[in-house]
Amino acid sequence: MDNPSVVAFSLYVWNENYTLSLAKKIKEKFKNCLIIVGGPSVPKNSENFLKAYSFIDLCVHNEGEDSFKNILIENLKDSPNFSIDNVSYIENDKYFKGGFSRITNLDNIPSPYTTGVFDNIIKDNPEIVFNMILETNRGCPFSCTFCNWGTLTTQKIKQLGLKRVFEEIEWCADNKIEFIEIADANFGIFKDRDVEITKYMIELKNKYNYPQIFNTSWNKVFSVQMVEIAKMLSEAGMMRRFMGSFQSLNELTNKSIKRKNI
Repeated sequence: MDNPSVVAFSLYVWNENYTLSLAKKIKEKFKNCLIIVGGPSVPKNSENFLKAYSFIDLCVHNEGEDSFKNILIENLKDSPNFSIDNVSYIENDKYFKGGFSRITNLDNIPSPYTTGVFDNIIKDNPEIVFNMILETNRGCPFSCTFCNWGTLTTQKIKQLGLKRVFEEIEWCADNKIEFIEIADANFGIFKDRDVEITKYMIELKNKYNYPQIFNTSWNKVFSVQMVEIAKMLSEAGMMRRFMGSFQSLNELTNKSIKRKNI
């Protein structure tokens, strides 16, 4: 890094200690660099967190795309004001946290695939086998205590348009992406639609030999369509794993974590 103006991190349970150490080093070397953190390991009430890690300038909560864009625009100003939805910070020893907002139309978020963000990276590194993450919907109707997926997006699921999803799968095939990970919390929850998405992936695999392997987090409620999807993927040689969601046989445990075996 050579005098970066903004560095942003996603904090997860598996990278939090490393990431915080790195962020601290960056701030020590580049004092004017804006350090931003988001992700599941950022506390909802981040006041004590920001006080403990004073090298962090801003926390982003919930969905990050619009908030991060607004932060970057505000940061261009001589006197930026980061009173932005889903953003928290401490200024002059006072804690501020903006209101909660969700992205109403996910298709308004530019695709990093079809807009060419990765094209040169793939072109310049022909020896590397690339994998990709694809999102067809966002949100989770469940509110399991040990997981923040449902609470992150207030449990309402929003879909990306099928046209966009198909274009990104086409990009995957065109660029010989071997492994495709669907980032949905419950693939198969939109029964007919997810069957259609699966059929299109298999069609491209048969035509171009890509994508080759499919993985996802499966819907927690089983359906005939889910079995159909799993069968199609298995017959196409694309299935990495098919999982049945199961928590505990101890009913007290299930009650404590607000999770039933469906």
